[in-house]
Amino acid sequence: MQENPDSTLPEKLEQFERAEMKRALLATNCNITATAEMLGVERWRIYRKMRRFGWSPRDRVALYRQLTAQDQPGAR
Repeated sequence: MQENPDSTLPEKLEQFERAEMKRALLATNCNITATAEMLGVERWRIYRKMRRFGWSPRDRVALYRQLTAQDQPGAR
């Protein structure tokens, strides 16, 4: 996780949440139920955060590709 020293607390919290959710999703092969259990939250919270982060839960393969592509050089 890259941290910007000028980030506000809410921005830092969102960066942390995004990184932890990404880690959990990848660890569970994008299984929403398993991700929720791993993070200790309800599934609806996972869906809500995914929408906020622009991640679609409808297609696990596409989601996995999207998450892993973000780690590639030149990816956003």
